[in-house]
Amino acid sequence: MKVGIFDPLLKDKGHHLQFNLHVAKLFSFDINTIVFLDIGETLKNNMAKFKTQVKDIKIDCVNISSEPCPSNQINKGAGEISNKYLLFGRRVKWYKNIFKRIESLNLDFVVFTSEGSPAMFISTPKFKYMTIVHFSLNLKKNKKSLLQIVLMSLSNRLLKRFLAKAQKIFALEPFLVDEIRECGFENVDYMPCKCFVGANSASESVIQRNDAHFSLLTIGGIYEGKGIEFVLEAYDRHKLNIPYKIVGFPIGEYGEFIIKKARETKAKGCPIETRFEYVTNDEFVGLIQKADFIVLPYDEMASSGYFGASQLFYDSIEQSTPIIAPAIEPFKAHFRNYEIGIMYKPGDATSFVDAIRRAEKTGKSVFRNNLEHFRREYAYDLWKNKMKTMLEKGKCYGKNN
Repeated sequence: MKVGIFDPLLKDKGHHLQFNLHVAKLFSFDINTIVFLDIGETLKNNMAKFKTQVKDIKIDCVNISSEPCPSNQINKGAGEISNKYLLFGRRVKWYKNIFKRIESLNLDFVVFTSEGSPAMFISTPKFKYMTIVHFSLNLKKNKKSLLQIVLMSLSNRLLKRFLAKAQKIFALEPFLVDEIRECGFENVDYMPCKCFVGANSASESVIQRNDAHFSLLTIGGIYEGKGIEFVLEAYDRHKLNIPYKIVGFPIGEYGEFIIKKARETKAKGCPIETRFEYVTNDEFVGLIQKADFIVLPYDEMASSGYFGASQLFYDSIEQSTPIIAPAIEPFKAHFRNYEIGIMYKPGDATSFVDAIRRAEKTGKSVFRNNLEHFRREYAYDLWKNKMKTMLEKGKCYGKNN
């Protein structure tokens, strides 16, 4: 069978490339041919970086558009609403052309690896498709304006219409599966956003403490909802002397706020180290390995299924680095089944500081066996078989299709 993999929001930075390769590996059972539906040859140009990861998969790359989905400003002289309307129209047209191109390839089915944008939902694909849901379908209550609430409501209605015509829906967190079923969709199952080659992904040297000093790390894009200001305020209030490193590219006003906040906290004598920039994949892995614990201080927005939170969670486990995180989803379900770190009460600085001190006292190696157990439970060979079983049960694949 030929399985198309299409990421409507494909970029050459962040986790996009890794995640699309991950999906390809999960759908590579029965020697399926994976066809990457490329945009601007992004995947093709980066494939050499990941050739060892896909050496056992039959992969083709088909460039379906030379240009990415329109995102630039339409008319500098027009108002915000006018520009949004014009941009939406351009995106609708772009997706229509994309779908026509995909239809011409005669694939057995296509996997949408992200929800895309509302403009994509206007056109219903004529080919068979499955989709992967990253975010909650429930409206957030903390939207800043009535316009944002209206736009989110419209987007959710269009997304649900799109999901209703999908052969299969996969959600990246267990709690999202429950939410989607509550919306009336029964053909949904859990698919992890990362799997592992085996239980012993990390070396013995990584599992032991790497420095004489205990250290904490928060890494990845610095965007609203990540909760880094909570950590900095706890350091300032409780005068913590444990080294804390922040690494990542600052995004928008929140990113600028964290740069200033980190500088102020460090000036007060707190051991804060920062590196506000993109890092290479090798650097990313090395920093996680070197840390004693990864801090994921996401606020309540993580309960909306932020993909970045889940990815960093799995990245930490892959490198045998335990986690400090609030007792919210998407973390709670995993901590309930596997003791892979220390949780604290959301928004409670005292609870957070207690978690840090417990982590310093127990150390990294205490969690080694639990982290290995988690990786065994999320091994690729196991999940490829699970994916095949789920698709056959849902009559999406094999003799029942």
